[in-house]
Amino acid sequence: MRREGAGRGWIVAGVVAIVAGAAVAVAAAAGPGRAGERVVARFGDLALRDDHNAIAGIGDRRLVYRVERIDGPKVWLRAEGKDLTGWVPASEVVPLDSAPVWPGAAGQVRPTRPGIGPAIVSPIRRAESKKKVRHAEAASGRGELDRAIAECVAAIRLDPHNAEAYYLRGITFEKMERMDQALIDLDQAIQIAPHDAAMIAARGEVRLALKDHAGALDDLDTAIRLGYRDANAYLDRASVRIARGEADAAMADLDEAIGRDPRSAAAYGLRAEVWRSRRRYDRAIADLEEAIRLDPLGRAWHRELARILATGPETRHRNSRRAVDEASRACDLGGWRGADDLEVLAAAHAEAGDLAAAAKWQADSISRTNDPAIKARREQRLQDYRAARR
Repeated sequence: MRREGAGRGWIVAGVVAIVAGAAVAVAAAAGPGRAGERVVARFGDLALRDDHNAIAGIGDRRLVYRVERIDGPKVWLRAEGKDLTGWVPASEVVPLDSAPVWPGAAGQVRPTRPGIGPAIVSPIRRAESKKKVRHAEAASGRGELDRAIAECVAAIRLDPHNAEAYYLRGITFEKMERMDQALIDLDQAIQIAPHDAAMIAARGEVRLALKDHAGALDDLDTAIRLGYRDANAYLDRASVRIARGEADAAMADLDEAIGRDPRSAAAYGLRAEVWRSRRRYDRAIADLEEAIRLDPLGRAWHRELARILATGPETRHRNSRRAVDEASRACDLGGWRGADDLEVLAAAHAEAGDLAAAAKWQADSISRTNDPAIKARREQRLQDYRAARR
């Protein structure tokens, strides 16, 4: 049974919220009035669309936008300091100077949705929001990532405090390799649900992809401390520790990851990298062979096995014929476009004594290399191959 006092409080709070919301809505109903005006998202979350009406990006409540074009009821915005543009309804933004705000990151403003602070969301809207999240999960499972994003946007509009909607949209952006947007959503999810270990682990994975190793390690440590025991958390933490040169700690994490998921090809492949750094080439080869057995389409495993078989410092581990086969397989899986794959194939042919083929594939690798330092090193190797032929 609902307590009377609580019921009356809910009604009073709701009336205050409606009145406050109406006041702000009236003040900003017309939206921005001119191109060049600086605006913020009035509802704290902004779905931008491109000229084809597909979702171009999700704005952040911490961002300030500049109006570039006005077309009737919609405006074209460009986020300041980010490569983020798109159309939104003019009613969803408000001039920066008149926006209701609370303190945000790095002193930036963070617009609130009128009437929604620690908001009251009706049970019906909350239930509809959860249903939208389920729809988003189903769409994501079918590979319909844009549809999943749209369902999450709808869920958030129904309930701005639905942490699961932000989380799902964040990991969907991660699948789309839109890491900056993924991080924004995961930050928001964790702000709402600060002790959700899965959300914290997901943010650690995104921070790892963004090469924020300190932030990733902090998130992954926290998630594991909170009881998150998914093998991928240990795998991600091992990746961070390898990047930081902490081989012993990385090895412990990889052993744990394999213990929790013995079918993780990535864990075996990464552990092979640690074995190779320790000059334990026999163990590295064994782990790469297991990674290939578990994931025959794992291009990196074929390439790294070929690298050891072609260039390993111990003669007993070299096998030029197999190195050529493994490197060729890596090139096949990469569509013969991967510069690293082609360089290893060149090394394998050189080990087999076919320096003409080595020079051919090394030149192809160079043509696909953008980094000047790597390109210079590969060009020197090409000269070595050509000199050895003379």
